[in-house]
Amino acid sequence: PGSGDYNQFYTLSLNMDNQDPLANIVFPQDGQILPKGIIHVTVNATDTQTGVSHVEFLWHTPDWQSTDWQALGMDLDGSDGWSIEFDSSALDVKTSIAIYAVVFDKAGNSIGIGIYNLRLPVIYFPVITRMQ
Repeated sequence: PGSGDYNQFYTLSLNMDNQDPLANIVFPQDGQILPKGIIHVTVNATDTQTGVSHVEFLWHTPDWQSTDWQALGMDLDGSDGWSIEFDSSALDVKTSIAIYAVVFDKAGNSIGIGIYNLRLPVIYFPVITRMQ
């Protein structure tokens, strides 16, 4: 509109995207025993209309009396897949961890997906008793 003259025309089209993106968590899966250390939480996300904008990742401790989810971060560039690193090495809990992802498209639509009952490995140390 800021250049040209009266003999030049353009067409403006407005398209409405009112559909939520499609998504599923690829890794980890519900009830899985997680390795100790860095875990790559991976989401498969698509949107056929405006495209996926970003994915936000959260996690929840086994304390379900608390409604607080803790932010893991977000992935703003899906060129290498939608994922984030989650470091489980500092966690002292063993059961009922949950991970939740919210996928947003470029029109602002979103869908939330979660995986629950994730567990960390329990390390058993043998008890040695001395017999007399």
